[in-house]
Amino acid sequence: MLSQLSNFRGAVQGMLEHMGVVPASRQDYTWGEPSTVTGEPGDPEVNKSIVSRYAEEVWNQHNLDMLDELMSTDVISHVPIPGTVLTGLEAHKQTIGVYITAFPDLHNTVEDLIAEGDKVAERWTATATHRGGIPPTGKQVAWTGITIYRFADGKIVENWWAWNKLGLMQQLGVIPPLGPQAVESRTWGKVKVGFRR
Repeated sequence: MLSQLSNFRGAVQGMLEHMGVVPASRQDYTWGEPSTVTGEPGDPEVNKSIVSRYAEEVWNQHNLDMLDELMSTDVISHVPIPGTVLTGLEAHKQTIGVYITAFPDLHNTVEDLIAEGDKVAERWTATATHRGGIPPTGKQVAWTGITIYRFADGKIVENWWAWNKLGLMQQLGVIPPLGPQAVESRTWGKVKVGFRR
């Protein structure tokens, strides 16, 4: 439980750093080293069906044993938290377990699947009731994301996750909703971005 809370705090810290709300603890950002696993890319339609099974059987039915069939033992999951790369099937199972503990009724809806070559892109929506992890709120929440999966020899060998952590944290009350406070502007390149404080 303590390590889950530490991971959660790290995720919030990383998100706030990316938004510029708190000073960055590191200057660079990377998705981490790519997987070196190679193999046959498989048929894009078959790969899409594997992602659909992953969403339904793993996330919705909470069948973590199904990961043994769908993922490589040395799968790499890249998450948008500085310095975080989940390496190996067991790390992936533990991470999903954290979400299932926090959101026991978690339901993942696949909105879109697009496949090309050895990759499948999934746009998804998750809904759940917060029951664990940080002090449970009992709040019903929803968040969206996109995951890109890479396949080799009929299994997921690598994925990249991007999802609306800010929206989820606001719904849980961990981060206050952005309101009509003063807006601080920063210029990045030619784009002027406002941050509410």
